[in-house]
Amino acid sequence: MKSSKILKAFFTPLLEVEYDKLETLRHQTILAPKTLYFDFTASGLAYKNIQKRIATILPYYANTHSHFAYNAHLMSDLYEQAKERIKQSLGLDEDFVLIAGGNGASFGIKKFQEIMGIYIPPKSLERLGIRKEKIQKMPDVVITSYEHHSNEISYREGLCHVHKIKLNDKGLFDVNDLCYLLQQLKKPIASLSVASNVTGMLTPLDQCVPLLRQSQSVIALDMASSSAYLNVESHHFDAAFLAPHKLLGGIGSCGILAIRKALIDTHLPPSFGGGGVIEYANDHEHLYIKDCDSREEAGTPPIIGILYAALAYQLRDEVGLKWIRIREKILTQAFLYELSKIPAVSIYGNLEEERLGIVSFNVGSISPLDLCAILSHKFGIQTRAGCSCAGPYGHYLIAEGSENKKPMWLRVSIHYTHTIEDIEYFINSLKNAIQILRH
Repeated sequence: MKSSKILKAFFTPLLEVEYDKLETLRHQTILAPKTLYFDFTASGLAYKNIQKRIATILPYYANTHSHFAYNAHLMSDLYEQAKERIKQSLGLDEDFVLIAGGNGASFGIKKFQEIMGIYIPPKSLERLGIRKEKIQKMPDVVITSYEHHSNEISYREGLCHVHKIKLNDKGLFDVNDLCYLLQQLKKPIASLSVASNVTGMLTPLDQCVPLLRQSQSVIALDMASSSAYLNVESHHFDAAFLAPHKLLGGIGSCGILAIRKALIDTHLPPSFGGGGVIEYANDHEHLYIKDCDSREEAGTPPIIGILYAALAYQLRDEVGLKWIRIREKILTQAFLYELSKIPAVSIYGNLEEERLGIVSFNVGSISPLDLCAILSHKFGIQTRAGCSCAGPYGHYLIAEGSENKKPMWLRVSIHYTHTIEDIEYFINSLKNAIQILRH
C-alpha cells in the first residue's frame, strides 16, 4: 500500500495551474541571476519541482532487478512506470520498447547500430584483419545532408554503405533525390534527423515516410533536437533516438532508444552479456532472458536518469505541445526579423520554411567564438559557438573557404520560456558586442 502511494505521488502534476503558465515556468527554471540562456539545443535547464520530486524518492533508492526487498521493489516499479509514461508521452504503441543508457541520443544511435549489426569497434576489425571495403553484403543506410556527427560519422565507421540525400536548390531536403536513391537500393535503413540542430530545418516526413515504407525500409529518426517541442506519430518510424536532457527539467536524464520489438532478434545473444540479462549461467553454459524490454540493458540501469526523463516529458505535456509550438514560432519570427536587420549578418538555412527555434549565423569576419565569449561575459547571455557537431552540413552552409577549415557560427536557441523582452535584450546586446569587437 505504501509503495503504491509513493508511485502515485511521484507522477502527480508538476505545473502549478493556479498561476500564469509562463511566469510559473520561468520562476521554476533554475538559472543564475542576471543570466539569459539561449543554449537549449545543447541542453535544457533544471526545474525546481522536478528536482524536489527526485529528492522525495532518494530515501528509498536501491538497485532494480529484485522484487523481494522493499526499496528494490519500489525502484523497479518506478523504473518500469517511468518507461511506460515516456511511451505514452511519445505516443508509442505496444510494439515499441525503450532501452535506456548513456547521456543522450548518441547512446540510442550506437545501441541501434549494435542491434542492427552495423556497429563494430575499430580494434575488432584490426584484430580480425578485416578491411571494411572488402566486406560484401553490408546494408545500405540513407541519411540527410544535415545530420549531427553521431548520426553520420558513426555510420561511416560502421558495417554499412552510407548514402546521403542531397539538398535541393532552396537548401531543403530533396525528395526527388530520395526517390532516386530508393530506386537504386534494396530495403535500406533510413536514419534521419527530424530537425537540424544547426538551422532547425524540419525533415518532410509526410513526404518521405510513404516512399520509405514502399521500399520496405527500416526508419530510424534522430529526435534529439525535436522531441522537446513536437511528437512524431509512431507509424512513421521503427526506431527513435532521444535526448531528454534537452528538455526543460531534463538535465541528469539518460539517453533513450525507442525501437520496435520486431527488430530485436532474441535468437541471438544481446549486444552485451552483463548482469540483469542472464536467465541462468554455470561454468559451461548460459541462457539470456527473452524479454525485449530488458535484454539490451545489461548492468545497473540509469534509474534516476529515466525518472528525470519521465518527469521532463510529463512537464512538456502539461505545458502543452500546441502552446509550445505557437510561442516558439512567434518568438523565432520576431528574433529572425530583428536579426536580419543587423548589417553583415548571415543567417543559415531557408528562412521561409517552417523550422524549430534554432538559429545559426555569422557577422561578417567577426569570430563567432569571440562573439559568444563577449555575449556571455559582458551581457550574461549563454549561446554556443562552433560547428554544432555538424561539420559536413557546415561546409554546405559556408561554401567559401577550404574544406580543411572547420566551419563555425553562433547558434541561438529560441525557447518557449523566453519573452519578447528577452529577444530585445539579446538583439541590443549583440549590436553592442559587435561594436566592441570591431573597435
